Amino acid sequence: APSFYETPMSIMSVDEEECTLTTALQIRGVKTKVLKDLKEEIEVRGPYWNGLMGLKYIKTLKNSKALLVARGIGQASALPTARKLVRAGNAVKVILDKGRSGINFAEPYFRELGCDIVEKQVLDSENLEIPNEAIKFIQNAIIEDDIKLVFSGGSEKLHEGISKILKPWQEKVFFVSSNDGKFCCGEGICGSCQTRLADG
Repeated sequence: APSFYETPMSIMSVDEEECTLTTALQIRGVKTKVLKDLKEEIEVRGPYWNGLMGLKYIKTLKNSKALLVARGIGQASALPTARKLVRAGNAVKVILDKGRSGINFAEPYFRELGCDIVEKQVLDSENLEIPNEAIKFIQNAIIEDDIKLVFSGGSEKLHEGISKILKPWQEKVFFVSSNDGKFCCGEGICGSCQTRLADG
């Protein structure tokens, strides 16, 4: 277990009675390829707080309505968000986009929670923009369903696009996003927290 192979990931669910963690792992680089083929036990450290920006809005929303937009591996961070919102009496609608992962792997878990699920492309892979159809769908959901919180699970481009859509409602609708694009542990495990500024 060389420290070179340490990598952070999102926990989708925890079963304390069974002593199990469920996580989603996208096989992309050297670290995840090694984990995919691993036959022996691994060490798990944590928790390292959360990877959500706007967590306070999730904690305070009660008996209301929320819209979760989750693309690719961003579905992993959307699931605990949905669980927390449902427990607080909120109705949750989820837009799922397979993204590069090619599968809506969290769909069965959202169904178990009683979420309303819509499958829709929310980010064009070529120009990295939200398609007009998805923009209209999100806008209509906010107006017709009286959405009070929108969650974005995915890339920075998805977050930016949804943030623009929410501009007219910025005083009325809370915006929460995953921090997947800059996911870091604070210990240097993934290295994404290292940023060089213009002055060095």
